[in-house]
Amino acid sequence: MKNIKKTLILLIILVLIISAIMIAIAMKQSKGETRKGIAIVNTNRQDENHEISEDDADVGDVPLEIIVAKEAQILKDKPRFFSVEKMINTYLEYVNAGNSIAIYSILDNSYINNNGISVQNVLDVIRQTTYYIGKYQAKEMYIKDDTYKPIYYIYGTLEENLKKSPVYFTMYQDNDNMTFALKPISQEEYLLCTSGSKKETYKEEIKLTDYNRYTLNVLNNEQIAQKYFENYINDARYYPQDAYNSLDERYKNLRFGSYENFTAYLTQKATELEALDYKAVKNANQFQSQEEYQNYIKNSDRKRMEKYYIYTVDETEYCICVDGYENYYIFKIIDVMNYKLILDTYTIDLPDFLEKYKDASIEDKVILNIKKIFEALNNKDYNYVYNKLEPTYRENTVGTYENFATIMSKNLYEKNSIEYETFTKGENSHKYTLTITDATGKNQAKIQMNITMMLGENTDYTIKFE
Repeated sequence: MKNIKKTLILLIILVLIISAIMIAIAMKQSKGETRKGIAIVNTNRQDENHEISEDDADVGDVPLEIIVAKEAQILKDKPRFFSVEKMINTYLEYVNAGNSIAIYSILDNSYINNNGISVQNVLDVIRQTTYYIGKYQAKEMYIKDDTYKPIYYIYGTLEENLKKSPVYFTMYQDNDNMTFALKPISQEEYLLCTSGSKKETYKEEIKLTDYNRYTLNVLNNEQIAQKYFENYINDARYYPQDAYNSLDERYKNLRFGSYENFTAYLTQKATELEALDYKAVKNANQFQSQEEYQNYIKNSDRKRMEKYYIYTVDETEYCICVDGYENYYIFKIIDVMNYKLILDTYTIDLPDFLEKYKDASIEDKVILNIKKIFEALNNKDYNYVYNKLEPTYRENTVGTYENFATIMSKNLYEKNSIEYETFTKGENSHKYTLTITDATGKNQAKIQMNITMMLGENTDYTIKFE
């Protein structure tokens, strides 16, 4: 009898333990409830010609606490970045157009209340307190991610009359209603929020109006490459210090050495940069007659980005653009519109070059290096080529750098194209016979040239001209 009682007691205790475990599991699942249809975009699966909607997002059942970030983090998601930028530009267009209802509908309620804003005075308040004229370009964005209501902190510039003005915003997003609200902020507040010194959450419902729907703006690779390309051309023409600051540090020191050398390079490239600048194209109303305008269009040597390709090495993304003059622009992407720039393929060896060079034959290595030589010659970077001359040949035959630069400038074309004729492989040196033609087509004469190349360690080499 005693044994039966003990058994019953043990069974009761076991049932109680199991019940407690089941209740605890149920409570945990309740806290970690899941929700389908959350806007998380997988940028690796987007079709370049397809505009992604929130319904296209690849989500599944995601526990809420997993995707809620406690601190604001740098935003690297391109679709989100360009979507926020587009909505800010739309808002600023409303400010320029004087659409008070649209502006009021987009502004965050707390900003409206704190500044005593009404539909009647909103235009005056915004125009007095915020830059609004020009095209807004987002430079840096942070996101405090939340399943329902993410918060964005945005730094960008408005450009007008060759002046850039820094402008900062906070944008609140309501994923339930697919809406957004904007709040102009100061640089100080931006720094506080992005450094974690100031923390905020956003619980307010943002009701849908005719003006505040959140939509994704997905750019394809060509459009993104074009943004990088146009951004540099604009900086190079109107903001040379910004262009200089955007250069990769190692490249900047090796290629230019100083800001003065860089501005001299921009002066040399001035005609090409103007031809590449879409803003430099004159309008018909700038001419006395339609005939004058037509002659201007006919004789304009307009160029553009001709080629681009994007690749990733060791989690670093590179975007390479080539213009109509065969100039290279290599953007080493840090995050969306934050990049470091390299302006040629010969000063430092890029990852894709090293990959090609490693497995190349002797002849192909010589060709790869000849391409470097002529890219430098077309850039009038005679210093690079001079330093690649075989030392004895340089000292006894060529002489000074000034003498070499004079010889090259007099005996080659402004832009040179290469035809590879015959290759002779030697024991320590290798010779290639080349035919040089005028890449601009202005001169039909051909130049015969022999280059002897000595391959060194890794990617090093020296040459002789014959």
